[in-house]
Order: sequence, then structure tokens, then C-alpha cells
Amino acid sequence: MTEEMGGTGKAPEPEMPVGPVQGAPMAMPASSKTTPESMMMIGAAVILGGWLLFSIILDSYGSNWTVLVLAALILALVMGKGDLFENLATKETLLKVAGYAIGAFAVIELIWDIRFAGGVLDEFTEILGALTLLGGSALVFMGARSIDG
Repeated sequence: MTEEMGGTGKAPEPEMPVGPVQGAPMAMPASSKTTPESMMMIGAAVILGGWLLFSIILDSYGSNWTVLVLAALILALVMGKGDLFENLATKETLLKVAGYAIGAFAVIELIWDIRFAGGVLDEFTEILGALTLLGGSALVFMGARSIDG
């Protein structure tokens, strides 16, 4: 029987298909991958949305106004044409500075909340508001660290 199979005793290997396989997941196009700027934009939107929900609507957890202004600046820089503040510095530099500043304010806010946890984080909405602010700040900071330049 091994003589009939070619003398090796192994079954012939199946041929690999050259084209796309039916039902196989498609590769992501390069344009849909996460860029540092889009990560910063999502984080800034989470910060502003969390502020709107938890501070304005529910009146439970607020944020530093500086963080809100920096988040709005990030949205303006990423969604704008980029020449909004071109006389001041490059877009990448402004995004890095704003991202690092939001990261620093988030650490200060976290230390403040832990120090006064008995009086600040009493309700579930306050805890959720703090986690939303810290999560958005972490996204902004990680995006700022990923920017080249």
C-alpha cells in the first residue's frame, strides 16, 4: 500500500487556496486602524460626555474646568483642519501637551478622590462619573504618548 501512495507512507498534503477563503474574516483596511489622534478624540469625547451626564444632568460628579477646556481643544484640533492654532505650535505638539496635561490632572483627581473617598465617592453615580473621567483621560494620555514628533 505504501508503494501505491508514492512510497513515503504519508497521504498527499492538500493544496492551500490562493484566493480568499469563503467565510474567512477580511483584513482591516489601513484607514480603519486606530490612530493616536482618533484615540485622543474618543477620550476627549468620553470626558466631555461624562461631564455632561454626571455633572450637568445627574449633578453628582464634576470635573476640573481645565480638563474640560483641554478636551474641547483636542476635539477642535482633531476634527478641525489643523490650521486653527498653527501660529502657536504644530498640531502634534499641541495634542501632546494637552494629552499630557489631561493625564496629569487625572492623576491629581484620582489622588484627591482617594484621599477624600468617604465624602466624594458616596453614590454609585459618583463612582461611575469618576471612572468615566479617568477612562477618558487614560485614552487621551495613551494617544498623546503614541504621537510621533
